[in-house]
Amino acid sequence: MKQLALLLTVSTSLTLTAITAAFAQGNSRVYIMKKDGKLTEVVNGKQEAVTHDVILPNHATVHPDGRVDDIDGNAKTLNEGEYISFVDGRIRKLSASPAAVPATTTTKHVTPTTTKKPASKS
Repeated sequence: MKQLALLLTVSTSLTLTAITAAFAQGNSRVYIMKKDGKLTEVVNGKQEAVTHDVILPNHATVHPDGRVDDIDGNAKTLNEGEYISFVDGRIRKLSASPAAVPATTTTKHVTPTTTKKPASKS
């Protein structure tokens, strides 16, 4: 039990260190999103699966199953296609995030065409 508590303390400390470093760099793109049924923490564009409770700077707790307990004891759920910001702890739609990556990208392939020049008369 002591090892589990120590592991949780160390992982929370490392997470908070990463968050602090991101804020120190002036980057507010630190959030937890639920996409494709998975909870993912995004820090400076680096994504990592959420496997333990994450405590936000506003003292809300995000659980790996998507439940969010705020400091007033209210329970919320992070649903598919939503994210919670580390800056203010608000839940928003991923499509509203300036840092949101589109689920799919469509690439058009254009075949170059060559134009034959008319033969010049000499």
